[in-house]
Amino acid sequence: MPRLRPPRRREWILLAVLAALLGVLTVDAALRVRDARREAKAAIVLLDRSRSTLGPLLRFDTSVWPGRDGYTRLQDDLRAAEGHLRRTDERLGYLQWFAAAGWIVPRYGESLRNGPALLDFTITVTAEASGVLEQAEPLFVGTGNSGDRARAVFVERHDALDGHLARLETVRGDSERLARVRWAGPLGRTARLLPELDQDLARVTSVRTTAARMAAGLDPLLGYGGPRTYIVLGQNEQELRPTGGFLGTMGVVKVADGKIQTFEYASSYEYDPKPDKHRVPPGDFARGLGVAYWYVRDAN
Repeated sequence: MPRLRPPRRREWILLAVLAALLGVLTVDAALRVRDARREAKAAIVLLDRSRSTLGPLLRFDTSVWPGRDGYTRLQDDLRAAEGHLRRTDERLGYLQWFAAAGWIVPRYGESLRNGPALLDFTITVTAEASGVLEQAEPLFVGTGNSGDRARAVFVERHDALDGHLARLETVRGDSERLARVRWAGPLGRTARLLPELDQDLARVTSVRTTAARMAAGLDPLLGYGGPRTYIVLGQNEQELRPTGGFLGTMGVVKVADGKIQTFEYASSYEYDPKPDKHRVPPGDFARGLGVAYWYVRDAN
């Protein structure tokens, strides 16, 4: 039976170097995980604080808009959260290469495999949401009349705003997939935000469509490039008419460059034509109601 040869001096040196490298890598990995966890926890705190306001803002839900201070705080929180998440990604570095080893890790394996994707997704959503807020700032907390503020966002900044909304729309599929993962361990707290976030992302398409329509129609609607005149009708639904109700009141509003130039509102009887200019109603209308003249209140 052959005898085992004791290791030579060169082999001892090689083993010592490998052991030293393994020790250095172990310490480096531990420090990276510690730093990354610290950064991730800071980001989660900021995102948790932002989510109650961010969702309605992305949907342009005016019922819960914050004031200027609240809006500024939200922007600062998102920028800080993005910074923490990017530093998390930087500190994890090469450790993310080992995510595929999740297949052999019980309980935490699925979380380990999907961790890098969750981090990339969260960075993208945070960065793009921050971009939406930056572009929409004149609308929410700007100065001047509402027409100018809306135009500044939906017309002048449309391309930049649409770019951020488009990228949020793109990651919706990632949100749905990540929400189905059975998260465990430290990543579970981050994953708690996914269902609510998925609901907000589901509305981004309609917000993007609305923004595109505003970009196309806001200028002519608000009289930019030429004044516009609109008739405002007050209809009483208790007395039905084909368009909704009896025309008891009405008014005329003229707008130009996003500002109301003139506005008058009165009883519809005030707008009836003079006796010498009475109009004859359609035949069926005259026979049905037994009237000889067509007044404004019966126009609908």
